[in-house]
Amino acid sequence: FGTTHHPMFIQPEDVGEHLPATMWHMDDPYGREEMVQCLLLVREARKHVRLLLAGYGADMTMGGMPRHRLAHLAMSNPWLRKPLARFHYYTQTGIQPKDLLVRALIRGYHGGGLLPPPRVLGTDYVPEFDPLEPRGDAPLSHHLAAGMREDCGWEAYEGLHASEGVRFNAPFMDPAYIAATRSVPDSLKIRGRRQKLALRLAGGGLLPDDLLKR
Repeated sequence: FGTTHHPMFIQPEDVGEHLPATMWHMDDPYGREEMVQCLLLVREARKHVRLLLAGYGADMTMGGMPRHRLAHLAMSNPWLRKPLARFHYYTQTGIQPKDLLVRALIRGYHGGGLLPPPRVLGTDYVPEFDPLEPRGDAPLSHHLAAGMREDCGWEAYEGLHASEGVRFNAPFMDPAYIAATRSVPDSLKIRGRRQKLALRLAGGGLLPDDLLKR
């Protein structure tokens, strides 16, 4: 495509320094460490461009997040569905399960002890438990479509881009593209340990191998 790449490396110790500015521009109590990365990326991009094409939505439509692989495993293995569903619920809420098997899975996942659940002042909201029961002939696609209907915090990303006067478009959020992904078989979204398989196959010969394998 004739693009010029500008790799950026952000160290864990840098997050605290940039967190106050990140929260200020987001104007929304929503966030992960990637929000800091987004702000620093926009600051760097402003030196070169005024419009960014962002990859937001690629994971959500094609099953690219760790939790999507977990859901896929649960829906594909009935004998493991119950503990994997509880494990999935923990990863989304931080609420520690009582089941010893699930606690063992969590310890293995984190490589140590259980992480404390996050506390949000002023609310007792507890997300609804998802048993990850497969639905229809394409359960993964159904699960992804349900996730797309939830509030994804786009306003926070918009604020981070606006802070530097940089606009962004998200091609993966195009309605026609989203509709097309729903017809892609589950086996071309997640297969074994490979996720977003169809996108990786489509990128063959167009993107460097190291990017396709990430």
